[in-house]
Amino acid sequence: MSITSIGSALSATQSYKGAAQASKSGTKETDSDATGQSIEDTFKKYANMNPIERIRANYLKDHGLTEDSLAAKSAAEREAIEKDIAELIKKKLGKESNQNSVPGQNVDISV
Repeated sequence: MSITSIGSALSATQSYKGAAQASKSGTKETDSDATGQSIEDTFKKYANMNPIERIRANYLKDHGLTEDSLAAKSAAEREAIEKDIAELIKKKLGKESNQNSVPGQNVDISV
């Protein structure tokens, strides 16, 4: 086991202990995410998205972007990112590899 993995394990343990203590003291530290939204609100927002919106949201999150930060980029950067997102959507929905698929065959189980 490397020092890095030990440090990560200790950090995770301390975070867990802090969350457990917060829940015992009655605070709602574990009931909100990094944006301040409640976990329930975040889940509802995500659950109400269609598959294309979820793919886009996940792409932006994975790349450390928001809709606002994307809009602030130059036209060339935005175009490149939008192209990547469109390609990912096609790939995830099976449009490129399975043109003759049966309707309803593609199911999004990423939730």
